[in-house]
Amino acid sequence: MINLKKQFLQLTSIFLLLLLFYPFLSHSQEVWLVPENPPVDETVTLYFNSNQGNKGLKGYSGDIYFHTGVITEKSLDAADWKFVVGNWGLDDSRVKMTALNDSIYQTSFVIQDFYQLTQNDDAQQLAFVFRNVDGSAVCKTVKNEDFLVPVNGYVPQIKEKAAYVFNS
Repeated sequence: MINLKKQFLQLTSIFLLLLLFYPFLSHSQEVWLVPENPPVDETVTLYFNSNQGNKGLKGYSGDIYFHTGVITEKSLDAADWKFVVGNWGLDDSRVKMTALNDSIYQTSFVIQDFYQLTQNDDAQQLAFVFRNVDGSAVCKTVKNEDFLVPVNGYVPQIKEKAAYVFNS
């Protein structure tokens, strides 16, 4: 009976550790929010994995900052950021991240407050670019695009590959 209790405690401990590190173990992606796809009035935690994307900050050991904006219903495309936050190339404490280890960084904020959104602003995605303090090292996606993270229940359209028919 004592052996069963000991095994149960060990399994419980392992399970709790896995739950604690779930955001890091389950996301091989570059950037994510916890909770996922949140409403704009909630506190979120933004995570960034510097070993992913174009790897512009892989192995970098200094402070990491993000430059960010909001894609709204008024944005023309994914590059048309609204409500931009961050002073590029400056030590801006508003966008400085905290290192959790040598590749995972985090910060927390309330989306609506951080971007100064009003009730009439329809936020769909948050856009991010990550950098070192002076902006000489930059991390974007593998395709060298801005990172986009859905919010407010928004579901991005999936781009289908164009089907071309060639006559020979």
